[in-house]
Amino acid sequence: MSGFIPQDILDRILDATDILALVGQHVPLKRSGQSHKGLCPFHNEKTPSFFVSPQRQTFKCFGCGIGGNAFSFVMEHEHCSFPDAVQMLAERAGISLPQSAPTGPGREERLGLEQLLKRTAELYARTLHAARGEPARAYLAERRISDESISRWTLGFAPDGWSFLLDKATQAGSSVKDLEQAGLVLRAEDSGHTYDRFRNRLMFPIHDVRGRVTGFGARCLDGTEPKYINSPQTVLFDKSRCLYGLFQAKQSIAQRRQALIVEGYTDVIMTHQCGVGNAVATLGTALTRQHIDLLRRFADEAVLVFDADTAGAKASDRSMELFIEREFPVRLATLPAGQDPCDYCLQNGGPVFEQKIEEARSLYVYKIDQAAQLNDATPRERAEAIDELLRLVSMIPGSVEQRIQLDEVVRNAVMALGVDERSLRRRYVELLRANRRRKSETAEPPSVRQDAPPAVEAELVGLALADPASLARLAGELAPDELTDDRLTEIYSCIIEMYRNNGKVEARQVVSAAPHLAAMVVDLEESSRRAGNFEQNLEGALERWKMEQVKRERFSIRQRMKLADLEGNTDLLRQLSRNYQELNRRYHDLNRQM
Repeated sequence: MSGFIPQDILDRILDATDILALVGQHVPLKRSGQSHKGLCPFHNEKTPSFFVSPQRQTFKCFGCGIGGNAFSFVMEHEHCSFPDAVQMLAERAGISLPQSAPTGPGREERLGLEQLLKRTAELYARTLHAARGEPARAYLAERRISDESISRWTLGFAPDGWSFLLDKATQAGSSVKDLEQAGLVLRAEDSGHTYDRFRNRLMFPIHDVRGRVTGFGARCLDGTEPKYINSPQTVLFDKSRCLYGLFQAKQSIAQRRQALIVEGYTDVIMTHQCGVGNAVATLGTALTRQHIDLLRRFADEAVLVFDADTAGAKASDRSMELFIEREFPVRLATLPAGQDPCDYCLQNGGPVFEQKIEEARSLYVYKIDQAAQLNDATPRERAEAIDELLRLVSMIPGSVEQRIQLDEVVRNAVMALGVDERSLRRRYVELLRANRRRKSETAEPPSVRQDAPPAVEAELVGLALADPASLARLAGELAPDELTDDRLTEIYSCIIEMYRNNGKVEARQVVSAAPHLAAMVVDLEESSRRAGNFEQNLEGALERWKMEQVKRERFSIRQRMKLADLEGNTDLLRQLSRNYQELNRRYHDLNRQM
């Protein structure tokens, strides 16, 4: 980000943002020495381990390890990217970002469309409460959606007629081109005339995760088909990446670490109205990888809610495989036949609905139950049902997880279906091999485990962050590429670059330059400050670092000596032996000095 927005702009935003006030909007804080503490908003705890430092303008939770500056807090709390966090804090501080900011192609165009959609949602909302909005109000009353919910979800009404919005928007200064790009009007192929896309429909504004209107869902009120339509894909709206209600539900989802996925707009609204605030819905599409990745930013599991008539088909939907591929736990909750979540919540109330969620079954258990109910099925149909179950298990990434789930599935299947355990396991192996062959060409490389960095390297980088005198010395003695940990190399490279450009470095600037390493930056600086004795600690850390270098060189030479011996290269072997003896002398000299 700092490569696109000058560091001085990022510094202005941070200078204009009091992290104590920012965090205090979301977390009750109490003074504790020079810091303030409270319960961490990012994990459940009973004893406060979350600290905010007004002096350093940083925060740190010693329970879950999350920390950083104001940008980091917004990224974690709003589950957004660094550019989005910069934009939010810039708007909060009244600071304009440079036109070259990487907020996507056509930035001015996007901002103009955002404002147009916002004004359109407000117009539809006003129209709902006008005389012509009576049909929509009658429908909402029939569904028992409260006035509070109508207001919270900004529900509206697009009246019948061909040019209601077209006339209002153009009179207010919007162009027909903008209306087309926002997906609000259509152009007739024969005449070229434009007309309103949404007519005589109840309007559901669709928001992105930051609360900006990006499109609309619309329900007909006169029997017109299709019953529901959505905005078309635009530069702002893509239904494969959008979930209805996520903006309103994200805090509840993050607190519960669970997302409920229902099917319709009114299902989402009614579950929230009844006190179950973690429900979202897709926009008439099957679940996508993007939907699941979006939910993973907030939740640890998803619960899909269906009525009994459609649950079987939904459980067999190939989108279920995506949960397994993305390693995102999913359970299924089934409502009585013919009842959607809206009806069920109205009839039974939120607490009873939540009990249904508690009773939700894993996908595997649901599949076993399905197979057990195939009383009149042919042997082939039962075999196909069992194959489907085992195939899903074979898709689980990780051999340990597969083994655990397989043991559970086999145990339950033997009891429920009366099948032979050995036959199940043999069939599983066959399916597993087939699945591995199918995935071999597209398998992603395994993720790299992020271990703790080498202690002495972490101490040196921490000293560079915390103490200007230490940084001045290290800049001349330690190059970034001499560090062995990639994360520390990146942090230290930022430090050296800032030092050479500005003559000083602040941790908050380093966090802005490397936001994905914010917690590590805060850890390094705070650990160094707590230790104190900068000069003495620097001397000790440098001596240990030099010893580590010598040890690595000795190891490298030993490996080369083995190879030279195998090849019979006596000249090289003698030279390497002399180098090894010299390194040994250096190592012992350093050891005596410590």
